[in-house]
Amino acid sequence: MSSRTRQPLDSLDPGEQSALRMVGPDDGVPVLYFHGASATPDCGPSDDLCFREGIRLIRFCRPGYGNIPARPTASLIDIAESALSQIANLGLHRVSVLGWSGGGPYALASALAPTKTVDKVAIVASWAPMQPPHPNLPGGVKLFMKAAQVLPRTLFRSSLAATGRRTVGHADDIRRVARPWGFEVDGLPAHVPVAAWHSTGDHSVPVEPWRNCARVSLDESPGEWHEPHDETWESIFDWVTARPPR
Repeated sequence: MSSRTRQPLDSLDPGEQSALRMVGPDDGVPVLYFHGASATPDCGPSDDLCFREGIRLIRFCRPGYGNIPARPTASLIDIAESALSQIANLGLHRVSVLGWSGGGPYALASALAPTKTVDKVAIVASWAPMQPPHPNLPGGVKLFMKAAQVLPRTLFRSSLAATGRRTVGHADDIRRVARPWGFEVDGLPAHVPVAAWHSTGDHSVPVEPWRNCARVSLDESPGEWHEPHDETWESIFDWVTARPPR
């Protein structure tokens, strides 16, 4: 089988195998990747880019997506620790973490891992704490964030499904982010560097909260992108690997 083929990880039990996929050179820098809400683990840095950049990307499929059972009562920290425990089962004891959009809060939560396995945390076009929802969020997003704070899970899922968004994980992502996170971003451990990449004109997720977050180093670029271009992923990987900027 080609080394470029994404394949199950035989060292894990069947449920965990389906949650993790790896791509990139076997000796690449390990990076745990949290996908966006309503997206899939394959959305994000391309396989070719990971090989080119020397990144061993570990794509984690969250509960409620694909064939992974939902965990409605799990917190951001619970999900992050579950992913990191699966990483540890592979014999990887140091890893950087990357989260895009709705995956950003999980990447931030990973910095709290008691085993101190996380070297760096990078977030891109990430959601910020939503209590209350930021005024520059799209109207529909603000509505669902507010609904997620007060509605029972079943009713909220039904409301979201009425708009065509039927992924259970998507509903649970919104509920976790809309409610208290269980940690303060500015209170994350000092030994884990945290950096954010965001476009100035992102219409899906506003950049303003990250401008005011002292704990996070912000790389703000012009444009209106929400899904990053290869140049942004390359910049992130340069930071993760401590390569000089291009």
